[in-house]
Amino acid sequence: MHSHLSLRTFWRTALAAGPLVFLAACSDKITNNNAEPPTFTPDPIVTLAGLQAALTTAVSSTNGGLDIPM
Repeated sequence: MHSHLSLRTFWRTALAAGPLVFLAACSDKITNNNAEPPTFTPDPIVTLAGLQAALTTAVSSTNGGLDIPM
């Protein structure tokens, strides 16, 4: 009977402490308060000169017979 009581005590402790351990592991606490936010500098896919050339070509060509610059 002694081992039965020990096993019951173990499971009661595990069920009581389990959620506390889980919540502590999932904490969003920031440990470094002096950290700078990350910066993002995207690389341009199209240059200004390339965009201007594409727009000049598109405006000078016909677009399906509607002749509406879009």
